[in-house]
Amino acid sequence: MATKGPKLKILPFDPHGDRLNLGKRWERWLEKFERDLKPPSVSSEQWTEYRQSKEKVNQYFLPQKSNHFALFELMRVKPEEGERTLNYAARLRKEAEKCDFANWTADKTIKCLIISNLHDDQLRLICLQKELTLDHLLEKARKREDAMAMNEVHTNGRKRYKKKASMKAKADTNSKACAVIVDDTKREENAHP
Repeated sequence: MATKGPKLKILPFDPHGDRLNLGKRWERWLEKFERDLKPPSVSSEQWTEYRQSKEKVNQYFLPQKSNHFALFELMRVKPEEGERTLNYAARLRKEAEKCDFANWTADKTIKCLIISNLHDDQLRLICLQKELTLDHLLEKARKREDAMAMNEVHTNGRKRYKKKASMKAKADTNSKACAVIVDDTKREENAHP
């Protein structure tokens, strides 16, 4: 039997729409709904009824979890082109929250995925040679990526300097060639008056 409860600001939940997104939408709605509830105005009897009803509705709206599918989704997460290792690890952590790791920890799985998907072969070799924790691996990756970025700036600066020097040398050569041509032309003019 429904009893009159507190007046809420939230709109009723809309169960229509994308079925694959239904569980996430339900969880977000339920979180907002529970924030709107004012516990002092809700009796313990009403709260017990609410919890029982919530369990039944959760069984309907929340998707059945498949650990195999969650692991499959985790394994499909690949680093994006140019993505920093720390950002890739954050995306992996978010996906790993959906998985049940009986004998594996999320950190161990994330570490394996990072190592297998590293774009930097030298860093992968370092990681495979030593038993590193995930945090240690991330620190090594961060330092290496920072060093490579600094090296890129340095290398590009050196390339620009070499290019300018090459252009100056070419200009000097062209100037000398022009001077020789002008000099040869004057000699020819003087020889054939």
